[in-house]
Amino acid sequence: MYDLRHLLDLRPSRPVRLWHGMLLVTLVATGCVDAVRTEPFARFSTSASELRLGTDEAARLLGTWSRDRELRALGSNAPGATDAILGLKLEMGRATDPESGEEMDDPSTWRSDHELLHLKVERFRRALYSLNTALVEYGAAMGLLADPQLVDPAAFDELRHSLNANLRAAGHELGLTELVVREKPFPVDGFALFSTLTVEATRVVVEQQRQALITSLLREHQSAIEGASALGLQGVHILGQALWHEYDPLAQEATYAALGRTRDGRSDDAHATPATRLAGIQALISLNERFTLELQMLDTLERAYGALPITHAALAQELRESGDRSPSVRDLYDAGKRLHKVYEELCESEGSDMK
Repeated sequence: MYDLRHLLDLRPSRPVRLWHGMLLVTLVATGCVDAVRTEPFARFSTSASELRLGTDEAARLLGTWSRDRELRALGSNAPGATDAILGLKLEMGRATDPESGEEMDDPSTWRSDHELLHLKVERFRRALYSLNTALVEYGAAMGLLADPQLVDPAAFDELRHSLNANLRAAGHELGLTELVVREKPFPVDGFALFSTLTVEATRVVVEQQRQALITSLLREHQSAIEGASALGLQGVHILGQALWHEYDPLAQEATYAALGRTRDGRSDDAHATPATRLAGIQALISLNERFTLELQMLDTLERAYGALPITHAALAQELRESGDRSPSVRDLYDAGKRLHKVYEELCESEGSDMK
């Protein structure tokens, strides 16, 4: 039997904890699982939680590193530093009036002509935290529906509303209004997993039909999960572009210093010495070491979110077959572990005390 004790430590939300607790009590009391296996959904939820933890750790440290580096750059006499400082001032945000459709000031939001990378990283971190939390909650909601002894309408409704709100929030944090799913537009505000009749349907359905109902729900939700996958991939690409945009000028400056050239690279630097050239080489190597770790984090996330539709589709097969978790669900779990490893390496690279 699958060991569920560690699930009680996830604590993403009250209904998720309630589901984990009820599931553990039911298994202990009965000594077995019901006709519809709940373990696949527990594994999915656990794997998504591990992904959430690893992503949050790595992104949090990446944001701190970016902020420190930006402060050093803004305090230097590097080209563009003055313009960047002038662009830091925040302006009141803008919003669309729901009645007139006109643009208006929105005092609850802000905008900036020069959004620093560490602020982009923070938005990325919040977006993926919301996305991964929605995946944790999705697994918990499916687990509730799979077992009539666990169905709590209030807990389920809270999970349903929370996971859809988290999916929409993730898109809004990334500044997205629409995704592309199966070559068709998918509005970010269109996430609406589970119908209002789902709970009642699972309470009255006979046990022999329950697995068919749950399998049907998995098929019904596949397009939304593909939307969640597209959301995660878009977030990874947005951050990746921002990281490369910052890396290029830093690498160019270090390269010119290593070559004994001026900041613009147009001529030899009359003040260059073997020591300054060596410092440039060391700066470039250090920058590349940390940058490749950042790209490793993005690559891990890209693979995890890219495989999410396959991972979700495999749940239907897991309902029919006993045994260990499918390789696709295991990959989701392992992605979180790899991100934690990147976090540890970044901590070591920076001599950070953030662990």
